[in-house]
Parts: sequence; structure tokens; C-alpha cells
Amino acid sequence: SGLLSFADDEHYPQQLGWGEVIPLSFLNASLNDSRVVIVSAPTRRYDGLIPVPELMSLGKLWYDALEALDETVVWLASVDLAHTHLASGPYGYSAAAEPFDVASGGWAATLDSKLLLKDAAALADAALSCGITQMIMMHGMIAAAVDAAEAPWSSFLHAGPVHPTYYGMMVMSAAPEGSEMSARLSSIGSVGPSMSAAAGSSGGADEGDGLGAAAGASAEGEAAPLFSRPRNLRRRGRAGY
Repeated sequence: SGLLSFADDEHYPQQLGWGEVIPLSFLNASLNDSRVVIVSAPTRRYDGLIPVPELMSLGKLWYDALEALDETVVWLASVDLAHTHLASGPYGYSAAAEPFDVASGGWAATLDSKLLLKDAAALADAALSCGITQMIMMHGMIAAAVDAAEAPWSSFLHAGPVHPTYYGMMVMSAAPEGSEMSARLSSIGSVGPSMSAAAGSSGGADEGDGLGAAAGASAEGEAAPLFSRPRNLRRRGRAGY
């Protein structure tokens, strides 16, 4: 897996969990031609405070670092939604679960920053969502890309939000508007409205054309894998979330 139980001891590797395997399964066709780096998500959400400004800044830092690479990069986030949909579930029921998932799904379909950074963030602690940090980092990356290119991104909600068990899930993607990747993602189909987020708009991702497309897939897990795929995609107008 490339993950180690101890920083410098290759004799104690960790296995990949569902948080990595399920999102990566969406890209099986390209994994043999890709380099994969698995990044841990911040855990400060467990303190009952979602550090929105810091996560947005972290997303921008990721954008700056990845945009400097001379290859196509895709950021794939493993994102669980609310864990409190069922009273019989391990975390019980919370009235915040449904509105949190609805707000998250609205953001995924439109990149409306208010739905994620205000509505969903305010409900995350009660809803018990471990994926809120990855979504905000992703939003920060898209926002930085929109700012840098002064061009909008398009987002697509492909599935969900749904909660077949106690926790919510969804699959979404985003890419620079008009790019080859945006056309590919659009052809997959969406279950919600697809809108563009313009830089500086009142509600929208607020940034992005530079980085590749970003894809957010939900699965019980914490890690946010990111990988580069140097083949079959042009560097400019590249991949998606």
C-alpha cells in the first residue's frame, strides 16, 4: 500500500482500507499508468470545530503545489457524509443528518460555497461527518484554480446523496468549464443540476481551471488519495475532482 505503521520501517506496511479502495476503484482503468500518493486528512474536526479558513488555505496550498507539476493531476477525496441517519446505527440518530447531506449534495451539484462552508459546516458536528474536511479542502483547491485562471469550473453530482445504511454517500466531480475532462464527466450523467462557479460570484466554487479535474467519491474512510496520470490527457484543460 505504501503506508507504513512506523515512519521509517518498511517491514510494517499497512493495508489499504475501504476509504482508499472504493474511491480508487472508480479509476481502475488508469491506475496502472498512474502514481498514487495517499494523504491523511486533518483530524481537528473531532474537536467539535470545523476550521473552515484553515482548510480553505490548505486546499489552496495543494493547488499551488500540484499546479507546479508538469503532469496531469487528479485529486480524489474519500468523503463520508452524515453518520447519524439511523437510531439503530453505531452513532444514533441526529436531526442534522438529512439537512447536512442535502447541503453537501447541493454544493456538489453547484459549487455554491454557502451550502458547504456555512450550511454544511454548521451541521457537521451534530451530523458526525468525517468527510467535511476533504470537501472543504477540495473547495479551496477549486477556488484557487478559478482565481488563478479567472475562469469557471463545472460540477456534476453523479449519485446521491443517499444513506442505504446509517451514513450518507455521494459521487461528484468537477473540472474546468469547457475542458475535455468536463465533457467526459458530463457524459457520465448527473442526478442534480450542473452549474458553473465563476470567480468572485456570490455562491460558487470561487476558483479554478489550472488543476486537473477533481472527483469526490464517498466511502467509509478518512484518507484522501491523490494521483497523477501523465498519459491520455492534455496538461492544460486537464482532469477533475
